[in-house]
Amino acid sequence: MSETVSQILGMKRKPSSMLEMALAIQKGLPAYSITRVCARLRMSEPQAALALGIALSTLTRLRRTPQRLLDPAISDRLYRIANLFAIATVALCGEDSASHWMRSPQPGLGNHVPVDLISTEASAREVEDLLLRLEYGVLS
Repeated sequence: MSETVSQILGMKRKPSSMLEMALAIQKGLPAYSITRVCARLRMSEPQAALALGIALSTLTRLRRTPQRLLDPAISDRLYRIANLFAIATVALCGEDSASHWMRSPQPGLGNHVPVDLISTEASAREVEDLLLRLEYGVLS
């Protein structure tokens, strides 16, 4: 991938392995990662709150305390968003295309918006599968 998930999340140090990333997620990613990911995807606050499975007021509070560590469940959802955005950036040949695609209804997902499907692992896998099919030209 042209840019790593840790860069999209704004992590100060790139994890050396997926295990190290998993441990960082369990510990909690910093709240400023939300702002970084939202800016990169050009997500509105309501869209971000929905994708993260939190109330809009909670999102606002978290953004005001950027050094605070996120709950592991929120960290995991944020990681999923960043990971899928990294995949989309490669599959769709650029960040602008990926951002637009992630925020727009997709026929391959039953006209659902990809970022709205990221709150569960199963639906995030559907988004990833579609991106991989697009990248390799397999639209069935």
